[in-house]
Amino acid sequence: MDNGDKSWMNLLRWTNEYIRGVNDFLDKAFERAAQGNEILCPCKNIMNRYWHYRNVVEDHLVVHGFVDGYTKWVFHGKGFSSRNTPHPSNGDECSTMRDDIDGLLHDTFRNIEGQAGDEEGVGERLSEDAKKFFKLLEEGKQELYPGSENFSKLSFTIRLYLLKSLHGLSNVAFSELLELIKEAFPFAQSGGPLTKASSKIPAKVLRYFPLKPRLQRIFMCPETATAMRWHTNERPNDGNIRHPADGEAWKAFDSCTQTSLEMLGMLDWPEYIMLSMIIPGPSSPGNDIDVYLRPLIEELKELWEIGIDTFDAETNQTFRMRAALMWTVSDFPALAMLSGWSTKGRLAYPTCNYDTCSQYLKHSHKMCYLGHRRFLPRDHTFRRDKKSFDGNEEHRPAPDPLSGEEVFGDLLEFNNIFGKSSKKRPRSDKGPWKKRSIFFELPYWVHNKLRHNLDVMHIEKNICDGFLGTLLEIDGKSKDQEKSRYDLQEMGIRKELQPRINNNGTISLDKSCFYMEPKQKSLFCTVMKNAKLPKGRASNISERVQVKEMKI
Repeated sequence: MDNGDKSWMNLLRWTNEYIRGVNDFLDKAFERAAQGNEILCPCKNIMNRYWHYRNVVEDHLVVHGFVDGYTKWVFHGKGFSSRNTPHPSNGDECSTMRDDIDGLLHDTFRNIEGQAGDEEGVGERLSEDAKKFFKLLEEGKQELYPGSENFSKLSFTIRLYLLKSLHGLSNVAFSELLELIKEAFPFAQSGGPLTKASSKIPAKVLRYFPLKPRLQRIFMCPETATAMRWHTNERPNDGNIRHPADGEAWKAFDSCTQTSLEMLGMLDWPEYIMLSMIIPGPSSPGNDIDVYLRPLIEELKELWEIGIDTFDAETNQTFRMRAALMWTVSDFPALAMLSGWSTKGRLAYPTCNYDTCSQYLKHSHKMCYLGHRRFLPRDHTFRRDKKSFDGNEEHRPAPDPLSGEEVFGDLLEFNNIFGKSSKKRPRSDKGPWKKRSIFFELPYWVHNKLRHNLDVMHIEKNICDGFLGTLLEIDGKSKDQEKSRYDLQEMGIRKELQPRINNNGTISLDKSCFYMEPKQKSLFCTVMKNAKLPKGRASNISERVQVKEMKI
């Protein structure tokens, strides 16, 4: 960024000089440090924590101004490119290339840092992680090497990783860069020569990110610590479901375990999605995923049975934090891996479990699952509609889901076998169970009313793909095919759609009620291509619509 005069930052924010300075800052920030069309907003309210578009950042800087003390623009590419950037002279405010690490740490851990001088004896109440942050502050003051004026050990490390992130360096390239630095600069030699990795190649590598310190860190900021208790202290009790605590599963957990989840709030902001592990490889672990979940399960067991001392920056106290896993969320294949219930075959419908209505379609060579009207209200008109469905009325009640106690009892003697083996894996004699899930090692899992969820995104996408493919008769995507018409004939339903044999012996298929002429398909695609939706509600649909080919 510009190493020149930044006095405009102290001007009144409605002056032309200040606005020109803001636009110059934005030009260079978006050139050097943008992620897509966004940069970190340095206004007083956002404080470089969230990404925003240019017009939003400009509005924030004019209305709120820059965060106090942000004259070294370390978040916006300063020092990473000499392009259009003048080099500092000896008289430049003690070297403007020096990163403001103290300010950076203060902004990030400002509430922790401020505790040291609040009152005597506060250090005795700090958690171990809080003490580590104070140690981090000290490391930020240590010279990178004797005589270094521009970098501390911490600032140089941050710069390296920021460089890797901004320019998308691969791990291999980044490792070679570090080795080059070791060879070229004297300060790097103190660490000793790089050692070659072991020649042994592991069968599989698991990268696990411990959960406990990240949960503790949430409580080290008063704002997020308060948010963790929102559902207990501020959530409206008006009967609407706006938080998992309003649902039956949460309430059932409270009553079964006799433990209130007051401190187990849920942060659903994107910044607090925690990546637990990475299992690299060309294929999923499948049924063996329990092997990789072992470290997470051990941490969850400790967090529930023992807990961990955690400092709460909002109350300025240390408390014993406990945590529980309420449920999993996954797509359909992953549900089988996590729960152990096979999602293929005659009983693949987990909600209906042993009472699944299924039928094999011999022409389409696949299983279909029926009986969905059982979940409708007892007086719903669809229950009496024979023609539109399978030719019968539906008066059965919805099937009962399997409780955790029932599943645990069924699988109590189940012998799990993991890893590649020529022997056939054992199966339960009561259903399509492939294993006893590792989650049952959690002492409360058997009491969870809702253990596994299907994520809405995959369901909506699959339904939308099938609907559009059928409506536009896209090759390979349509569900209305010759084989499906013969399946209707085999089932004895929807006679108007069954294949007809003509006088000359040929087969003809009548058009369905949703059939569209080419002009109608083209018009439909044109409407979809020009559709305008609120920001964040959809991807760029226009790029996916091919009007001439009448495809989406």
